[in-house]
Amino acid sequence: EALRFGSGQQLSWEPTATVSTRYQDGKLTDKMSETVSRTLDDSGNESITGSNLNSGMITTLTNADASAVTLNGQALIGVNLTGLNTTEALRFGSGQQLSWEPTSVIQTGYNVSSGLTDSKAGASLRMLDTQGNETLHGTVTPEGGLHLPALSREQIRSWKEPAIGLVVLDADDDAPVVYTSGGWKLMVLQALPE
Repeated sequence: EALRFGSGQQLSWEPTATVSTRYQDGKLTDKMSETVSRTLDDSGNESITGSNLNSGMITTLTNADASAVTLNGQALIGVNLTGLNTTEALRFGSGQQLSWEPTSVIQTGYNVSSGLTDSKAGASLRMLDTQGNETLHGTVTPEGGLHLPALSREQIRSWKEPAIGLVVLDADDDAPVVYTSGGWKLMVLQALPE
């Protein structure tokens, strides 16, 4: 313990003593030109005030030997972003991804060219493009059953460039129809046996 300060005393940093660190009233406070930029309380809670620039507060990570920021410990819900006064609490860049535990085998990523993608070991499981088209490499098992959209025959026939394999319910015929390379085909149905 080479140097000890009393409560309310401060350590000023050069040049010109505009930056100071002080412990008072249970808080360690960093100030710049008398403006508080960061406080740390006795419980380890840190409050940071960002810049007044349009970019807001920027944290720069330079860590070539480890995996950026790792949070260890226990918390009810992990990182709580509800205190941020913004609807866009967390932003990822195109090509960056979010990895899910255990062992980061499933990732969610967004790329401008391919859209939103869920993948496992580099293989795409599900993709969602900017037009709302979803591609699933697997099966869908809805607990409540599959519900086809009901459209009139006129709506079905006026559909521009439907994808081959598209299935909807023809409300006029009360039967499903599928789009094939030969056009729309009505599926033949039978009554459910007793």
